[in-house]
Amino acid sequence: MDTLTYSGTKTVQACPMSCGAFYCEKIGRPVLEGHEYDTPGYMVEYENGYQSWAPKDVFERDYRLSGTWQERLANERSELNERTNKLAVFVAGETFAAMPESTKEELFAQLEIQSTLLAVLDIRCESAGISKLDYGTAEPVETFTAEEVEAACDHVRDLTAPDPHCDDGDQPLPSHPNPIGIGNA
Repeated sequence: MDTLTYSGTKTVQACPMSCGAFYCEKIGRPVLEGHEYDTPGYMVEYENGYQSWAPKDVFERDYRLSGTWQERLANERSELNERTNKLAVFVAGETFAAMPESTKEELFAQLEIQSTLLAVLDIRCESAGISKLDYGTAEPVETFTAEEVEAACDHVRDLTAPDPHCDDGDQPLPSHPNPIGIGNA
């Protein structure tokens, strides 16, 4: 049977609880095979009232605090940063270089818009007193400065501009692992 990839989001109620406290004390069953009584995790309650237990690392990878507007703002900023960084890496790659010019322009416009929104969210987070450490990611995500993004945008514009000496004006970007230089020191 072939499987397909699905993504989704759920809002849950949760509290830290060891595997043993959930299974043995809360629902009266033995600890899950492969876990110890004191394995850290979370008791998770879904909107329909169903309760389960998740190991700490699994839960914290999939869920972020979202009870306050500040937590939601930090999450929005973190998620956008991750998507923007992935797009910037893609735009710097060979697959992007081989795409039609119209697609490159659309992706580049998307990168510019996401980068602008990211800058606005940075200002909002700073105004709200939200530390960059509170952006809701377990691991730091590489952040590009506005100057790096603008330089990358200018560079891609230069590379994708039609050559006036070429009859068809449709030239591929030069093959280079990081043609726009984002993230280079």
